[in-house]
Parts: sequence; structure tokens; C-alpha cells
Amino acid sequence: MKAIGIRVKAKDIVYCVVEERSEGGEICCYILANEKLIVPQALEMPDRLSYVRTSFESIIKEYGVKNAGIRISEMSSIVNSSIIERTYLEGVIQELLSNCSVDNYFSGRKNTIARLLKSDQKTIGSYIDGETALYGFDNWDDYTKDEKEAIVAGFASLQSGVQYE
Repeated sequence: MKAIGIRVKAKDIVYCVVEERSEGGEICCYILANEKLIVPQALEMPDRLSYVRTSFESIIKEYGVKNAGIRISEMSSIVNSSIIERTYLEGVIQELLSNCSVDNYFSGRKNTIARLLKSDQKTIGSYIDGETALYGFDNWDDYTKDEKEAIVAGFASLQSGVQYE
């Protein structure tokens, strides 16, 4: 089954398409795509949202994604324009996920990801910080922190029903 993990920032969105397959009685995990969608800053916000929605709709169709996970930010008492933009972008992606061919999705923080992967927040943090390689991926250090968050969210989404924070 294929899934997409998404990590949103105000100016770009990192996404990774992942897959779990059964091979010879074992579950094997693969990273099929690891990309960054640049959010065009020259556009007004409504047009940015439309661009992001249309782009992700195409990505989901292209890869045949059935599950999705959005890694949302941990709580912060500081609110600025970047956080507001990120929230808008996360919202339009959530709206798309609820109205497209994706069967299951979640949006959540480390605690949600940990619960889905039957782990704890410290372990999830060690994957994201690069201290431990998720599923023993040999090249885990080659990924940025944002990419790791998207990959972890993608694999967590394979365990999810519809959930959000």
C-alpha cells in the first residue's frame, strides 16, 4: 500500500511517498519519492492555496496514494505570519485529503505519530533528529530533518484511520 507523508512550511512543503509490500512473508518498506513543492510567493494567498491543492491532487493520483499523514507543528505560544501561512496550507491539504481518493489520513504531532507506530515520542524524536534510522534505512543520514518528518508521517499513515489533532 502507498502513502504520502507531508511536512508543511510557509514557503515549501516536503512530501515523501512511501510503500509497504509483503515480500516472501516479510513486510518491506520503500521510499518511492522524496520531493519538495515550492509555494510560489508571488501569488496571493488564495492562489497559493489553490496551487498547493491542485499540485497535491496530481501527486496523489500519480502515485495511487491511499493513506496520508501530515506532520503538524508542536504547540507554540508565538504566532507570526509564517505560522499562520503554514496553518492555511495544512488546512487546504487536509480539505483535499477528506475529498479525494485517499482512504485514510491523519494530521498530528509526535504523540500521534508515536501512537500510530506503536512507539513513544522519544523514539519518534530520535528518528526525526537522525539519532536512530527508521526501519534501519541505510541512508537515513542523507535526509534532512523535514524529509525525515515526512517519511515518518508517511509510514505512520499506513497504520491510521481518519484522525486529526
